[in-house]
Amino acid sequence: MIIDELRHLFHVVVNDGNYQAEWAVARRKRSGKIFAFHSFDTYQFDQQNKISFLKVKLEK
Repeated sequence: MIIDELRHLFHVVVNDGNYQAEWAVARRKRSGKIFAFHSFDTYQFDQQNKISFLKVKLEK
């Protein structure tokens, strides 16, 4: 029996108040099919530590 599997990997770099997270996620469905996403997220925080800017770039 194949069970659902999900894995995440990420790496965050901080440069002068700008954050960039490179991440990937892969999943094996119960059917056995596998899919994956890879993205670069760029973001900034305001003085209340809330996200004030977010840009998501999904890689194909």
